[in-house]
Amino acid sequence: MSDSALRSPHSAAATQEHPVADIATATRLVAAIPHRPDILAGLNNRHVLSTRDLDPETLLQVLRLAAHYESQRRPDACPLAGRILSSVFVNGALSQTRMSFASAWLRLGGSILDFEESPARPNGDHYGPDELAELCSNYGDIAVLRTADSASLEAMVDHFRVPVINAGNGDDEHPTNAMADLYTLLKWRPDLLSDQPGEPLTIAISGDPARTRTIRSFLLILAKFPRIVKRVRIMDRLAQPFLPGQREVLEQAGIEIELIADTYPTETIMGGFKKILPDTDVIYVHHQTVSRAPRMNFIEGLAFLKPDTMILCPDLPGQTFGDYLNHSPHNGYFAQARGANYLRMALFCSIMGKTAR
Repeated sequence: MSDSALRSPHSAAATQEHPVADIATATRLVAAIPHRPDILAGLNNRHVLSTRDLDPETLLQVLRLAAHYESQRRPDACPLAGRILSSVFVNGALSQTRMSFASAWLRLGGSILDFEESPARPNGDHYGPDELAELCSNYGDIAVLRTADSASLEAMVDHFRVPVINAGNGDDEHPTNAMADLYTLLKWRPDLLSDQPGEPLTIAISGDPARTRTIRSFLLILAKFPRIVKRVRIMDRLAQPFLPGQREVLEQAGIEIELIADTYPTETIMGGFKKILPDTDVIYVHHQTVSRAPRMNFIEGLAFLKPDTMILCPDLPGQTFGDYLNHSPHNGYFAQARGANYLRMALFCSIMGKTAR
C-alpha cells in the first residue's frame, strides 16, 4: 500500500468561528491579569460548589492560569500524575461536561475512577450518600459530582474527606460552566479589565433564568464583574423569568435588566429581535428542551447582528442551529467548549496545589 492511500487528519481544516477562537486571545488574557499565586493558593484543598463562593480575584487567577495553559496548548508538565479523580455523574450520564472534566484531568496526568451515583452492592441494595462519599474519599484524591438536585449534593458533600467540584446539582447551579463562560468573554475582551476599559457588553439571553442552572450560574458570575456588563436582556417571553432575589442581585451590582416582553409588548418575537440585535454583543442560548428554542427566529435574525456579535451555547446546539452557525463568524460555542477544558485543568491544579510553573 502506497503512502498516498493513507489519509491523514486535517489538523488545519478551515472552519469559521468567532475571533475569540484565535489562540492569541488566551495570550492577551494572560497579559491582562497580574499574576497572584498567593490568591490562587486559597483554592488548595477546597470544595467548589457554588459560583457564590468564588470571589472575583480568585476567579481571575484561575482564568489566568487557564489562559496560560491554552496559550501553551498544554500544562507545563503532568502535575497530577499518580492522582485519582472520582467521577460521579447521575445515572452515569455521558455529557459534554463529563467528557470535559475527564479530558482535563487526563491531560494533567491523572487517572479516573467512574462511579455511578448510587452503585449497587452484590445483593442489589444501593450505597447511601455517606457510603459513596467514603468510597470516593478512600479511592480518590478529588471528586467531581453531578447530582439529580441540590439536596442530593448537600446530603453527600459533608461526608467527603477530599475536595469536591459541583458539576451540576439538578436545576440549581453549574459553577465551572459559568467560569468557562466568563473565560470566553474575557479572552475576547480583556480590555474590560483595564483601567480604561472599552464599552461594556450588552448580553441577550434566550432561555429560562429561573430554571436553568447554566443561565443562573452565568448571571451570578456576571454580577461579580459588573464593570464588564452594561445590560442583560431576556429574550424569551416568560411569565416569571427570575427567581425571587435573582434580578435584584444583578441590579444591585449596577447591571441593567431589559425584558423583551416589557420593552416591546406589542411586537412579535421577531419584531423585538430586530430592534435589540443590532446593538447586542453576546447572545447566550440555552433551553432545557430543544423544541422551546426559537430557532427559526434566530436564523432570521442573523442578518441583524453586528459582525463581531458572539453566540454562546453551553451545550452544543441542535442540527438546525448547527446548519447555520457552526461555520459562522458568530460561533463562539466551540471556543467555549475548548476553553472549558483549560479552565477545568486550571481549577484541578489550583485545588490540588499544583500551580507552580
